[in-house]
Amino acid sequence: MAEVSRWAAELESAFGRVAGRFGRADLRWRMAGTAAAVLNTGRQVGGAIAVAVFGALLAGADTFLAGMRWSMLIAPAGLVLTAGATLTLPRDGRREEEA
Repeated sequence: MAEVSRWAAELESAFGRVAGRFGRADLRWRMAGTAAAVLNTGRQVGGAIAVAVFGALLAGADTFLAGMRWSMLIAPAGLVLTAGATLTLPRDGRREEEA
């Protein structure tokens, strides 16, 4: 357990040293391209997973229509869940403790 505490303290120290560097505007602007790339990668991976899941539903169902029904039920449910999750995000781009 002492080893875990030591690792946690070291990580906290490293995060403290690195986090201060991102307070400067020039670094935030340089990281904007990286953030956009990470977002795009996440969208691409999510799309690939969705195609795989829906393909598996179609292939595993007794009939094509049964698989399509499940797919058409899951897709809007995922949309509603995602929309609900976005409502929990801060609206001004800052965390509550920073506001």
